[in-house]
Amino acid sequence: MKASAGSGKTYSLTQTCLDYLSVNPTDAYRRVMAVTFTNKATAEMKDRIVQALAEKAKPGSNPAPFDSNQAAYKCLSAVLQDYTRFHVMTIDQFFQKILRNFVRELKINQAYEVETNTSLAIDYAVDAFFKSLEVDDSLYGWLEDYLNDDSENFADVRKKLKSIAQWLDKENMAAYLPQLTEATKDKSSMKTCKDQMRSRLDELDAEFARQSKELYEQLESMPLSPKDWDKYNVINKLKTITVSAGADIVGKSLPKMATDDFGWVKKDFIPQVTSYWTPDWQEKMHKFFDWKEKNKVEYQTLTILLRNFSNFVILADLNRHYQQYQKDNHSLLISSCPQLVNDLIHDCETPFIYERVGMTIEHYMLDEFQDTSTKQWSNFKPLLDMAKSQGDEKKPANLVVGDVKQSIYRWRNSNWQLLSGLDEECKDWKVKTETLKNNWRSCPEIVRFNNALFDPQKGAPAVIHQYFEENFAKLTSMTGIPSLYQDSAQEPALKEDGTGRVELRLFEKTERSNDAWHESARGQMLGEMRRLRQESGYAWSDFAVLVRYQRHAVELADFLVANGVPVLSTEALSLQSSPAIHQLLLVLQAMAANDANMKSWLAVRYPAYASQQTVIDTQVVGKPLFEAIEQLILLLELNQDSSQAPYLQAFQDSVGQYLSKGTNDYEAFLKWWLENGSGKSIVTPEGIDAVTISTIHKSKGLDDGVVFVPYCDWETCIDQKKASEILVKPGRNISLPVIPVEAKSVLSETDFRDSYLEEEYRTIIDNLNLMYVAFTRPKCGLYVYGPDESDKSDKLNSVNSLLKKCFTANASESGQWVYQQGRLPKAPEHKQVSGLVKELSYPVEVRDMELRLHDRDEESARSWGTKLHAVLEKVGLANDLDAALDEHVRAGNLTDKERQTAKEELTQMLALPDVKPWFDGSMQVKAEAPILTRQGTWRPDRVLLSGNSALVVDYKFGEPKNSYGEQVRRYMRLLSEMGYTDVRGAIYYHLQKRVERVS
Repeated sequence: MKASAGSGKTYSLTQTCLDYLSVNPTDAYRRVMAVTFTNKATAEMKDRIVQALAEKAKPGSNPAPFDSNQAAYKCLSAVLQDYTRFHVMTIDQFFQKILRNFVRELKINQAYEVETNTSLAIDYAVDAFFKSLEVDDSLYGWLEDYLNDDSENFADVRKKLKSIAQWLDKENMAAYLPQLTEATKDKSSMKTCKDQMRSRLDELDAEFARQSKELYEQLESMPLSPKDWDKYNVINKLKTITVSAGADIVGKSLPKMATDDFGWVKKDFIPQVTSYWTPDWQEKMHKFFDWKEKNKVEYQTLTILLRNFSNFVILADLNRHYQQYQKDNHSLLISSCPQLVNDLIHDCETPFIYERVGMTIEHYMLDEFQDTSTKQWSNFKPLLDMAKSQGDEKKPANLVVGDVKQSIYRWRNSNWQLLSGLDEECKDWKVKTETLKNNWRSCPEIVRFNNALFDPQKGAPAVIHQYFEENFAKLTSMTGIPSLYQDSAQEPALKEDGTGRVELRLFEKTERSNDAWHESARGQMLGEMRRLRQESGYAWSDFAVLVRYQRHAVELADFLVANGVPVLSTEALSLQSSPAIHQLLLVLQAMAANDANMKSWLAVRYPAYASQQTVIDTQVVGKPLFEAIEQLILLLELNQDSSQAPYLQAFQDSVGQYLSKGTNDYEAFLKWWLENGSGKSIVTPEGIDAVTISTIHKSKGLDDGVVFVPYCDWETCIDQKKASEILVKPGRNISLPVIPVEAKSVLSETDFRDSYLEEEYRTIIDNLNLMYVAFTRPKCGLYVYGPDESDKSDKLNSVNSLLKKCFTANASESGQWVYQQGRLPKAPEHKQVSGLVKELSYPVEVRDMELRLHDRDEESARSWGTKLHAVLEKVGLANDLDAALDEHVRAGNLTDKERQTAKEELTQMLALPDVKPWFDGSMQVKAEAPILTRQGTWRPDRVLLSGNSALVVDYKFGEPKNSYGEQVRRYMRLLSEMGYTDVRGAIYYHLQKRVERVS
């Protein structure tokens, strides 16, 4: 099923699932599996299916495809009562389900944990690599070679090594890692291979210099000086080559000499030069340039290989440490899972796999298939192949849903070519293709605009395809760009004709690198938002801002906030933007470095730090990381600002994540935070009146009322300034299976030309798809801004140039290029929405976490206190004491002797004047009742309720501590937030037999 943007894909998936379930309402759900790519999509699909079943189960409703409402009710009941076997899950969850049942066969530790974040593993591998340099001289030599080959990265070796190690997390590298490891075991042979390449380059340089010298000397013998007749300075170029050939073999200036029209000679001297230009001269000249043309590809190829050769020898060693990290930490990096499942599925019979997993699947539904990776599809195809016999033309066994136009995750290993080639690959499956043509999301004029822009014959796909063929090359193995958009046209399902506003506006720009037009775009966007709110009644929450790069999201969030606009984005809500987190990190940095100057500055900057500096230096420094941060939050009173509570909670969650694999070393944590943690954000709340700012990648699948794309100027082709790396097969008798190289235009003159052109082609598709995803998000309006630069060049190297090429311009009074279409519909109705960040309290509980030996009396007292506490949990009224004690005796928690002692002590307690009212039944009792908050679950020992009054009681069986009062006050604040107006607190100290009131 081809499902373009807004075409009702989720609805179609739900209906197909109901078709499957209706065959056997009480059992079919166990044999249906729906696979999505995100947890959010999984939850949405499950909810939609259950809601649809509930609707069809209502008496009098249309039960189709079920025979009756009763049949639908039976299906709903069966699903809800056996929900864990209702198989709607992400593709990673499915693979994990398989792996968990085959740990022995795959030789995986049975207690393994799946890690989705590879940063800790990469950090470990890089650190271990540096340690191994101390004992492996040959490895040190390779690192030295790498630095010599790429001197620009000498300043930050660690950063570059981490960049190399990123390849360990890529699916297209996984298959080559065993070969890579084997090939690089003998580093001496690798060194020999590199020396041979270097030697061959030197040979080519020497031969080129020799021929250049011979040619120069003959030209110099003419009775003309070079400056008299050399128009392009090629004679001096030849002289330079005789000293050092360098990369002039692939240069472009010398070939001008091979032309017979003497365009490289000054016009006045052409007759004199011609008189010396004999056939013998011409033959020598052409022979020289034929040699140059014949050898430049080899020269350029060897140059590229030498520049990147050391990387993979180093990568092999990094991989060894990367794998060791997983063994030492009993973890399995999620990027390794597809390859493990692939090995398993292709080595076992499919039915046997299902028997072990406990699943019998007859129908598969694969969503967002354009985002599937090659390895994932390789794993799923055998399973689908077995299920295909279960279907028929009316109800096929498998449903694959996708849209090539929305494939924008190739950097996550997705491969849209799987979807475009599915008909051919699965032709023996009796494939039936269905295209969803209606657009249920956008107003008619927005649909018509996108139909025109992405028209495969006249729109952007056709224009960019022609540009690709003219400027690069046509590769017969590639599908034409227009064919990928052949089903892009949609019919608007919303019939209010003329509605849907589209505005394209290009601002004057003088230089490609100049971003001064950003200011004009931001101002235009802000003015448009304010106008739509004032004149049309739109809310801030109706507006979404989409950007290509995350740095632009930060820039726009700062701009809007500075102009009084509420903003909702992961960038605006990043932990790094929190003043509380900023202060915490500064203090932690001062503690780690023990820097007196920094501490003095902190004391001036933060009064709370100045008052607590001595306590921090004497009592906090040296504490375990988590406990130290909790104490800092308390001492610096950071938890007093309720707006910072979500940030503090998210920060401690990040600390916990780090500590699961990292150490308690403050400096190590700060280093990890700088590299991995600083981009984290608090969970985005829903239902607030604020402008949403998001990258286009994060917006896929969402919709908004009015969408702004203020910085619409990203590249259509490979950006030569920040080109990514691609894998190429080195060839030329080099034992390495693949080598990563930068995808730059120089590759078009190497052995890797086809690989480079294929990457260029796919990059064009990526960037065209990004434009499609962005422009199909809006319901009511689309406003796109970019720089006007297409008049200065015929190149379509940016999407703004492409837009201008596709649409006729209407010049405004200011001379701007503007395209306008349609009108905005009336603003949608809104429910009352909340503020940006809900104010919450941040609970701090500082525990003494030091390890120390306790004497037996202390241990016995603590154990006895725990037992008494457990008994009191069962005592609602004073006369419940005997029954509670008997229950603990039967459970083996108390001996008969202990029962007698406990009864004596607790009877004395219940008789105390301050305690007696707690157990006389005058108030409603909540013993150990949980209080659920966004930050976690809290359990006061006893809460007594009467109308709007509440009393919180905590039992303590040790010595009094100041922190106990703060703990009770935390409970009191929670109860106040729950609506109780008269809240009191008390602590009962059992050893002292006294009650302490808490205010």
